[in-house]
Amino acid sequence: MKLGINPMIDVVFKKLFGSIDHPRLTLSLVNAVLAQIERPLVETVELLNPYEAGQFLSDRDAVLDIKVRDQQGRVIQIEMQMVVNATLPRRMLHNWSQIYTGQLAKGDDWRLLNPVISIWFVRERFPRNRNWLETWSPRSQDGLRILHDDLLVVTVDLACWKANLKTRLAESTFDAALERWNTFFWLAEEWEPGALPPAISNPEFEEAVAVMKAFTLEDKERDLYERRLEYQREMNQFRYERETGWADARNEGRQLGREEGREEGHRQGREEGRQEGRQEGRQEGKSEGARLARLEAARQLVEKGVAWDVVTLATGVTPEDLPDSLGAT
Repeated sequence: MKLGINPMIDVVFKKLFGSIDHPRLTLSLVNAVLAQIERPLVETVELLNPYEAGQFLSDRDAVLDIKVRDQQGRVIQIEMQMVVNATLPRRMLHNWSQIYTGQLAKGDDWRLLNPVISIWFVRERFPRNRNWLETWSPRSQDGLRILHDDLLVVTVDLACWKANLKTRLAESTFDAALERWNTFFWLAEEWEPGALPPAISNPEFEEAVAVMKAFTLEDKERDLYERRLEYQREMNQFRYERETGWADARNEGRQLGREEGREEGHRQGREEGRQEGRQEGRQEGKSEGARLARLEAARQLVEKGVAWDVVTLATGVTPEDLPDSLGAT
């Protein structure tokens, strides 16, 4: 029977990698990222905000990132981000800065600060990433010098990585531990306990599947999962309505602007517009006004008995352009 549990849902992710009962999973995921970016690995970790099921039942907006401190004193933050929006980079910096400055009390020496590594797994496409894995730190304009190594943000673009997932599965080519964890995030929901893909099967992933299975066996855990899943759906719906609402408002504004611009263009075609829609409408009004002016000039010339070849040469108007009574004159 398939697990039916998505490991990317915040409460599942936190229990997998932020629980004092499963330090091997925390070490495995953190070291998978650090190995991929060629940073010193972690030997031991101290969980700074361990998983507690009760916090999710009482607080829908509970903080779900994972913070650990390793044997070197480095603080490592891990977060699974399901939704990407324009403010996400700012949130990344904000979270990093809170953790970094939170290491000092008033009057403490700056030398007590330790590096903070923020690791973000992003489910949707992260536009700032050129590759599925990117590191970010403050560097000089030429990119050759780093201001300080204490700041490091890592973004793992799971959507970008997934593009080649079928090929990797067919060839069973997972060159690094992080690629196996990426596979786990995308496919574990469809796996059956005890029947993991050969390229993935090892003690860490068997333990992870067992943790996820608990969400199907225990009523309290299942209820918690369903609540967080529903909350995620509500947030996605809210984002959809907000984004489509903005788009509808922009389109409506443009249409109204065009209508206003056309009316204004008939009255004063030469005045420059200040809005996109008004500018388009004004141009249409100017063209129509000029056309009517030519027609009127032609009409007056015809009524005065001027020959049509002269009228057309002067105004560009032909007999077909005027009402039948004048065109036949």
